[in-house]
Amino acid sequence: MRTVVLAEKCFWCKMALPALRDLDTEYAWCVGCASATVYKGDPIDYYEELTPEAAAYSQLLARRSFSRRDRSADGPD
Repeated sequence: MRTVVLAEKCFWCKMALPALRDLDTEYAWCVGCASATVYKGDPIDYYEELTPEAAAYSQLLARRSFSRRDRSADGPD
């Protein structure tokens, strides 16, 4: 786990300390903003955890991915 530079802030909200870094864009995200990308349907899939708080994002991503797989396995609505 990489150390977060204290002056670094979340790419999106510009207020919170980042908990993870998107490896595709190199943007740093706080858990709240990163979680919003999951709910929007465009999650950060390739990331580096910067703090222990990033585990909450990992768990959310796992739950949302699992529930999406379940729905698609049922067939078309």
